[in-house]
Amino acid sequence: MLQKRYGSTCLPLEIVRQHYLSHLGMPSLLRALGKGKLTLRVVKGDWGGRLQRVVYLHDLARWLDQGGN
Repeated sequence: MLQKRYGSTCLPLEIVRQHYLSHLGMPSLLRALGKGKLTLRVVKGDWGGRLQRVVYLHDLARWLDQGGN
């Protein structure tokens, strides 16, 4: 279902934030991830010639299934 919605196997963290964590700004989200308050797996990589933080759909699906915390 996520694959069909987004048409990709990974999403930029900003898109995930906008759709699922819009109550957090990006700095707050990064702090929560760094402190382990959110269990969402985020990967840093070079996509499109620039460094980005992305979330793979299977990790997003697992996180959503676990209640999103």
